[in-house]
Amino acid sequence: MKVGGFVAVFALSLTVLACTASKQSRVIAITQGQMALRIECAPDEAQVRIDGVPQGSCRWLSKPQKVVLLKAGPHELEVRAAGYTPFLSQFSAEGMQQSLTVHLVRSADAKGP
Repeated sequence: MKVGGFVAVFALSLTVLACTASKQSRVIAITQGQMALRIECAPDEAQVRIDGVPQGSCRWLSKPQKVVLLKAGPHELEVRAAGYTPFLSQFSAEGMQQSLTVHLVRSADAKGP
């Protein structure tokens, strides 16, 4: 199957990154106007939303092979967990790949260590 040079090179680079991190071969096809977003966050039970759409838990999204495909442009990120101060931010999806890291801070009224 013939794939455009630009997309083929990008897919190959993602495969190499995925192989290094997880020892598995994986190809992600990115079309023009899309971006692959890698999210690392904590605590594990926190829930992530992008533009109000649930994306899963931090435990699931922090796996090396997980990425979220987004359209290029502005987006809103929300990370929430019981007992922690919610994280809300706007970001711009640009380029082919971005990484975001979020570590929630315990709320002042949260009980526990």
